[in-house]
Amino acid sequence: MAFRKQLMDFLSHEPRSASWLARELGLKRGDLEDDLRHLLRSATAAGHDIEIVPARCKTCGFTFGEDRLIKPRRCPMCKGTRLFEPMIGVRALLLMACILAMGCGASGPSPLTGLTGTVVRGPITPVCRVDVPCDAPFSAGFTVQRSGRVVAQFRSDAAGQFTV
Repeated sequence: MAFRKQLMDFLSHEPRSASWLARELGLKRGDLEDDLRHLLRSATAAGHDIEIVPARCKTCGFTFGEDRLIKPRRCPMCKGTRLFEPMIGVRALLLMACILAMGCGASGPSPLTGLTGTVVRGPITPVCRVDVPCDAPFSAGFTVQRSGRVVAQFRSDAAGQFTV
């Protein structure tokens, strides 16, 4: 698997720190920053939602900017070195993919085609952790339009599942 695709795979499941990624990939944390920046630019251009939980000082609570992808050495306010690392995640925009998939056909799906998926909302916690789910199923009604005309309507169930 290509290196950046592997990075994307790790980040699309749940937010990760640069240290965690470096350990998994057998790299030094500093060697990863340029590849992370490139991946985030590419993911944004492809329509993915980028989630960055900024680094934060454990001592005074100072929050660093979202442009810091690697853990800073010290806090500029209290000079402390006890810092939470920034967490980085990439999410595909499911609803947009659904609308694009439905809008491509001129007369809607044939009986042999369609779209099945799961709608989730999140993050549902302020900080995502490995052992705690970061998103939840979402039950809602959807209307897909093409050129102002309704092409399809569907509803996701309590588990977030839908079929069109």
